[in-house]
Amino acid sequence: MPDSLDIATVIPTFNRSRLVRRAIESAFAQTVRPNQVIIVDDGSTDDTEAVCREYGNTIEYVRQRNQGVAAARNHGIRLVRHSWTAFLDSDDYWAPTHLEKISDAIKETSGEARFYFTDMALPQSARYRTLWEKIRFQFSRPFLLKENATGWMLSQRQPVALPCSAFRTDILRISGGFDVRYRTMEDTELFCRTGIAGPVCAVNTVGGYETDDDLESNRLTRIVHSRSEGCWENECRLWAGLLERFPDLTPDYQRGLNYSLAVAHWRLSRLQWRSLRPARSARNLFRSAHAQPAFLLWLLRHGKSWGWEGSVFPQCRAT
Repeated sequence: MPDSLDIATVIPTFNRSRLVRRAIESAFAQTVRPNQVIIVDDGSTDDTEAVCREYGNTIEYVRQRNQGVAAARNHGIRLVRHSWTAFLDSDDYWAPTHLEKISDAIKETSGEARFYFTDMALPQSARYRTLWEKIRFQFSRPFLLKENATGWMLSQRQPVALPCSAFRTDILRISGGFDVRYRTMEDTELFCRTGIAGPVCAVNTVGGYETDDDLESNRLTRIVHSRSEGCWENECRLWAGLLERFPDLTPDYQRGLNYSLAVAHWRLSRLQWRSLRPARSARNLFRSAHAQPAFLLWLLRHGKSWGWEGSVFPQCRAT
């Protein structure tokens, strides 16, 4: 393995001229600096381009028409010239040793994992200090290589965050990158698609910082939220796609995916019924029952779905 990590950084951005500089500077402040810093501007209408042009040839700035964050990241992946690709969102930033710690883990494991990830610090307004603390994902070693990461990927809450992850570039390209059909959860889908039944490595450090200082109008969660059809359409696509892609999962995992699919179709059915589209509502109700009949029986007994703990995925554990 080389002394320094052969890595590129991809930062997608959209109308974040006041924040993107912080992300870029955190990439340059790494104790092991990336070999390539790619900024993909997803059709910004503010002065994002002017801010990025200030960095001259130290970054690669590309602009595309607005197509969404998945397409922007895929554009960046196509430009990567290095063995590893680390992602960073333009409203987040890295701890200075993030890439160093990942580099150490890659060297110690001979790059065996498909991707490596660190813990992520949550905003000060959050109840918990870090993601791993929130989901009780703990281990004492500097890193933990999981030969089969299915349990991590299909836990109640994945221990991975995209701005704290570095992927083998060839894995990203072979897998097709991010699925552009997703407006949200595109990262969850990629983690599942590349991590289920494969080796993944957790690196025991806080590598990135999630922030909450972006403009409210820029946040996808404001548009695609739990009361929107788009949210539950994403969920239906995700769970159905995983069931099709991984038919050899254990019965417990298959049951968990089917329950999650049933819940998603039911939520979608409720929204469509309330918006006076009974035919679509009925179709999704049927799909819910087909995915998991036990869920429909539970609904008939209780008369509502709120409080339903449909997923039987386990709480995430490091070991």
